[in-house]
Amino acid sequence: MGANAASQRIASGKEVAPQIGPFGRGVGVAQDVRRRPALRSGGVIGISRQRSPLALESGQLAPLRGLGELLLDALPDARKPLLRIVLGRRRRLHAMKSTGGSTIERMHELPTVPELASRIDHAVLKPNASERDVVDACSIARREHIASVVVKPFYVTRTHKLLEGTGVATATVIGFPHGGQAPEIKVNTAATALHDGANELDMVINIGALLDDDYVTIEKEIASVVGLAHANEALVKVILETGYLDDTHKAIGARIAAASGADFVKTSTGFGPEGATVDDVRLLRQVVGDHVGVKAAGGIRTLDDALALISAGADRIGTSATAEILAELRQRRGESDEA
Repeated sequence: MGANAASQRIASGKEVAPQIGPFGRGVGVAQDVRRRPALRSGGVIGISRQRSPLALESGQLAPLRGLGELLLDALPDARKPLLRIVLGRRRRLHAMKSTGGSTIERMHELPTVPELASRIDHAVLKPNASERDVVDACSIARREHIASVVVKPFYVTRTHKLLEGTGVATATVIGFPHGGQAPEIKVNTAATALHDGANELDMVINIGALLDDDYVTIEKEIASVVGLAHANEALVKVILETGYLDDTHKAIGARIAAASGADFVKTSTGFGPEGATVDDVRLLRQVVGDHVGVKAAGGIRTLDDALALISAGADRIGTSATAEILAELRQRRGESDEA
């Protein structure tokens, strides 16, 4: 079996989540995508990961069993045995959140401002973003009670102090924006960010390694960052940068991220060739099912953009246009512009 054929088998898992209408999905992470996973005493909750080298006959690849196991053709040369990687994932990451009898599953076509705000990660990631931009972003975050503010690693300490006690997460980026660092560098960056106060990490995968079908490297870097983050009660969002990938590699990347323990798969950095699309969000949701969140990011500037992506299956929206999107929602709902 060639690498392409094996990749197709990996990407076409039989157990995918059914598509359900806008705001009405019973998605496991949609209940409260802001909540960090609870930890058991002494370690990370429910992570059961195992690597088992298994020599198979050339051309054989065992069938996929949904998200519980991931079987990868890590040695695509047909003259060599396949390496079977089994990664267990048997945990629910988030608990149901009810707010006065209203949950996220009961949202109608036009959400309330708090409902939409709770899904927004406000990005402050432009190359020329300064401390003033961070302060302004945190002001919006405190006022609107959004999910998180995503800043460059240099500003994590400042952001954490500005958001302390607000319930808004401090998020930062790892391997941003190209993902080309060695796994050890990403882990070191994550460790520093966690020490500085980050509780969400948006990590870019090694895009070239994925395109090279080097799935072992992708699994290693994600699992390493996830293990560190979860030990510190932080979430990990794995950025695939879908604009560089065909659908097969999008699906493979998402499945590896899910099996490696990631809390979210994310479409884009916002600095690649293409941002979030409805088709990509729908594909990622189908691949990861109910147990992993989907974050759409890149090019989301209007309320209609955000609603279309949420309808397709996004739990989080990454944007720098938070104020404009929420102002547009208030206008459509006939509410005051004042938060």
